[in-house]
Amino acid sequence: MPKYVYVLFLVFSSLISTAQNCNEICIPFTINKINTTKSTVYVGDINYTFYAIDIHTGKKKWSYVTDPNYMFDLFTSAIVENDLVYVSNSHESVCALNAKTGEKKWSFLSDGSSSGGNSSPTIANGLVYTGNSGSGELNALNAITGEKKWSYLPKNTGFSMAFNKSTPTVYNGIVYIGNTNYSLYAIDANTGEEKWIFPTNLVISSSPIAANGIVYVGSFDNNLYAIDATSGAKKWSFATNGAIDASPTISNGIIYVGSQDNNLYAIDAITGEKKWSYYFNDFYLSTAAVENGIVYISCGDKYLYAFDALTGVKKWTFYNDEGIATPTVAEGTVYVGSVLQKSLYALDAITGEKKWTFLAEGGIVSSPCVVTSKGKIYKSLGNIRP
Repeated sequence: MPKYVYVLFLVFSSLISTAQNCNEICIPFTINKINTTKSTVYVGDINYTFYAIDIHTGKKKWSYVTDPNYMFDLFTSAIVENDLVYVSNSHESVCALNAKTGEKKWSFLSDGSSSGGNSSPTIANGLVYTGNSGSGELNALNAITGEKKWSYLPKNTGFSMAFNKSTPTVYNGIVYIGNTNYSLYAIDANTGEEKWIFPTNLVISSSPIAANGIVYVGSFDNNLYAIDATSGAKKWSFATNGAIDASPTISNGIIYVGSQDNNLYAIDAITGEKKWSYYFNDFYLSTAAVENGIVYISCGDKYLYAFDALTGVKKWTFYNDEGIATPTVAEGTVYVGSVLQKSLYALDAITGEKKWTFLAEGGIVSSPCVVTSKGKIYKSLGNIRP
């Protein structure tokens, strides 16, 4: 079987995503803490290689090979803090690398798992949180040493195995994570104590986001849910005609999310009312990225699209052969991977014009993590389906 066919199979069966720690608002495209490591984009390919690339030139700074015995390895999105870059792969739940050199500092393999995490790592208050697709655990690790502080194993409801394909979000001291046993979990970020469980009617592979006391998450039951972050009570739900495995994005009070009914929806974050929608000729839609009033999204029709965030009017498209990766946008540049072309592209966010191309060893489906020249960090919720 050709590699890209296998990758597409994985894409349609799993979503990997990451969000940030926050108190007032938690969005998938955000600025994290200042780091001394600068002007670098971090991304992995499906041939077990992780790269640090100069954001100005597109030249490789260093690369790290995880393990040649594990093919189709790096689907997840990395996160950087305190000059360490954290990335999940198929045989380790998470590993920490020196962000400047690529030297491995530590790695962690979840208990009872022969394969590592499908969940991108999230970092908050000195802890790294990662869900594991093999054991089904949510783990909290010391960010400096990799030592496990606690783990939480979701109860098997009888619907399906509790594999964590959703990526955790930390908001006001609570970790939120979806699960393939049809539920969204709220877990105390410090102790691992279960706070509440919100059930849906099908699998949750979408990664949650949180803002203004509300958690938003999609489900394979065709709905986007808005849930009270403290109590777990439903605020509203928005029904589509297809599964929502992409992760929602919020910007200026509007939720942007793709559905397998071929539509990108813009939804009022408070009321759940539709603002606009755009119909595509393919049902595969990545997680959206938003910056400066423009929404960016990859589609299975091989194009990256840019839309006006308020009106839904299309601004430009970029042809990206098998362009299934979630884009990351940072300070005027859109970064997006390609599977068949084995490339990472840097595009002008306003015009869609290509700035540079980085050629990798394998196809890129993970979403890049970008550290700007000022040391600010931008990353998206997207990985396989970011």
